[in-house]
Amino acid sequence: MAGLDNSRGLASGAETAQDLVKRFSAWSIAPTLEGQWRATRSMPHIGGVTAVEAPDAEHLRARLGELEELNTRVALQTVASALRQRGVPATAYEHMVVLTRPGGMDRIVDCAHAAIRMSGVEVGSVHDPESAAERIAQRLNGGSS
Repeated sequence: MAGLDNSRGLASGAETAQDLVKRFSAWSIAPTLEGQWRATRSMPHIGGVTAVEAPDAEHLRARLGELEELNTRVALQTVASALRQRGVPATAYEHMVVLTRPGGMDRIVDCAHAAIRMSGVEVGSVHDPESAAERIAQRLNGGSS
């Protein structure tokens, strides 16, 4: 194929793609005919698709990792703000939100692999932090959803 980087075999490229897909499961990841690597993902909460390209798999891994970190920080800030608007004392830190419960045990909200979790239980996605905040508020107020 014209433009394909033949310095890596198809098996190693496929294995690298599989490793990336496991790590970044929300993305469609593949080498391009031009020898680049591309990751694409549907963004239904904002409408459209986003794409990231890199010269090789390792650079793509780094770029997707940076995006994941940024998405996590923004999502946690959004969750904390939405909870405060609902009357829940919430303080956002770099990698977590602490929910201060009067007379009770503080709760921790964090993220792992694009999932927002409260006390280790998944409550939503970094791609819809408002819904996650609503679920957290419901759980704190005795709801189960």
